[in-house]
Amino acid sequence: MSRAMVSDDGLTIRLTAYGEDGVAVSVMLSPVRAIAIAGDLIRAALPKIGNEAQLPARSAPQHRRGGDAQAARRQGRDENLRKLAEFRHRDGEPLSAVARKIIDHQRRFQPMPEETDPERMAMLEIRNSGLSIPGVRQLLRIISSASNQNDMQ
Repeated sequence: MSRAMVSDDGLTIRLTAYGEDGVAVSVMLSPVRAIAIAGDLIRAALPKIGNEAQLPARSAPQHRRGGDAQAARRQGRDENLRKLAEFRHRDGEPLSAVARKIIDHQRRFQPMPEETDPERMAMLEIRNSGLSIPGVRQLLRIISSASNQNDMQ
């Protein structure tokens, strides 16, 4: 057999097989029989595919599209940074000074075998997030969003 084609005119499913000599044999199939033949073809073809089933390597790397793969980790880190800001913020003190203190303390932080202090626990969670400590400007955005929300409540 040289090739086979399936056609469907909306009423009849037809399988047509063409031989090497150009002779065609056409068979009408019921929907149930067409599904059965399709299953038989798949079962017969799978063991023979082998390495052909692997997709060819692309020359350009594939990039993820959309979303933030680390959104949950970032959200947890930012929550703990806001907690630290609440611990460190004193009335009248500029948030930029608070941000610098948080960054300085976080960089020098050495965890103890067992943390019990809520401030140190927040610092440990930030460390365990595996994300970098944001710079002063980014940290200001993070902690100022918390202070704005607290002012609204």
